[in-house]
Amino acid sequence: MQLAWSRQKVHEVIDQEAAVLGGDYARVAIGGRSQGCCTALDAALTHPMLLAGVFASFGHVYSATTAHEYPEGRHALRIRAFHGAGDQCIAASLALRTYADLADLGFDDMSVHVEPKLTHCEPSEVCNQAESVAFAGALK
Repeated sequence: MQLAWSRQKVHEVIDQEAAVLGGDYARVAIGGRSQGCCTALDAALTHPMLLAGVFASFGHVYSATTAHEYPEGRHALRIRAFHGAGDQCIAASLALRTYADLADLGFDDMSVHVEPKLTHCEPSEVCNQAESVAFAGALK
């Protein structure tokens, strides 16, 4: 129930931003970190319009975000993911499995960066640089 409410609210913000851009959803990218990442992925994967991209940091695709909810052509969504190999809150293995599932569904504009030894949302110079590169990739 909470995810459905969050999805609706994020979809509304996406629609508002696209309206500011003359209805051009191809210029709207979203992102998030940790639970915000999971919600951003859900919203980008289920929104009726294809977005420019999604930046996914320290998160994964929710099990409740199922492929039958993805609109036609969703496999073209640009996804740039960043994760820490030492993350014990959201294990890198869990995140990587969900990204592998997307790849199996035909999502081919996706890159996933796993930073060695980095823990969950750990602030560091390495994290800031590598995460910034992944974020910029979602906006291209």
